Formats: sequence, structure tokens, C-alpha cells
Amino acid sequence: MLHLTLFYQGQLRAQQGRCGVTEHKHELRTAFHYQLSEFWRKHPPLKAFENPVVASPNFVVKNVGPFRFKPLVSSEYAAVADINLFMLRAGATGEILKGGDIDNRLKTLFDALSIPSQDNQLPSQAPGDDQVPFYCLLEDDRLVSSVRVETAPLLRKDIEPLDVVLFIQVTVKTTHVTRSNMWI
Repeated sequence: MLHLTLFYQGQLRAQQGRCGVTEHKHELRTAFHYQLSEFWRKHPPLKAFENPVVASPNFVVKNVGPFRFKPLVSSEYAAVADINLFMLRAGATGEILKGGDIDNRLKTLFDALSIPSQDNQLPSQAPGDDQVPFYCLLEDDRLVSSVRVETAPLLRKDIEPLDVVLFIQVTVKTTHVTRSNMWI
């Protein structure tokens, strides 16, 4: 098993209409990309496989538009993810629907943790030099085996209704052992 925690602070919008949704998801995806690239660089098994001297397993890289996505959780590795999400957000305890319905906000988040399925789900700008490959958590959100969501009020003075602080604890595990998932 592999454990990591991702962090995000900013707006988390509900998926309502198409206006700005693509850009918002990509902002989230980019925040997670930089954290995941550090994880790949610093996690000993993954770091070893990045070394050209070591025989590397065939890590999945999926091209979508100009982006080359490299997911940590992939069906190719027979891997799934358990996700524990702790969300600080506007509103009093128990008011989880304030700031947009929670299920559509979570849908936005899970889309941002996954590889987009089509070019039109990407922004118009090309990836930067530090975004090749573009690291993401999930090849597809169908690889999430369990989700637990806990919310609490975000105790700040000037808070907007869509502001959140997220701690995303991820446990990656295999469904069965294969040559391609020995690093997990």
C-alpha cells in the first residue's frame, strides 16, 4: 500500500453549466500536479524507477490534447484508491450544502484528480515545461474504491461561500499482484 496526502486551498465550485468549469478543474488539477510530481520525485520506490539505470515498469502515460498525463492510480497497475477527504468550508457545522450542493462540488474535485477524457476538458494553453509529464492521481475516477467525506467550518474572517481548505488522504492499494504494481 502507498499513502499520501494532497492539499488544496481556494474555491471549489459546483459543476453547474459549462461556464468556467474547464478552467476551474484545470486549476485544481495543476495544484495537485505539483504535489504529485514531488511525490514521484521523493517517494523511494517511484524515485528508483525514475532512474534510467533501473529497469522501469511500464508506467501509464496517456496523451490528451497537448498534455501527457501520468497517473499514480491506473487499471494497468491493478490499483485502486481509498480517499478520506477533510473539507473546511463556509457555513456552520451541519450546513454541508452551503456554497453549492456537495455532490457537484465533489464531482468537480474528482474530475480534477483524474485524467480528462477529451481535449475539450482542457484549457486552451499548452502545458509548461514543468508540466511534462502532467502528474495526476487517477487514470479514471472509477478507480476510487471508497470515499469518506468529513466537513467542518472554516473559521476565517473574510470567507467566500465557495472557499475551502481540503486535506485529501489517499491510500493506493492493488486488487491483485502483477509485475507492473510491485512498487505499490
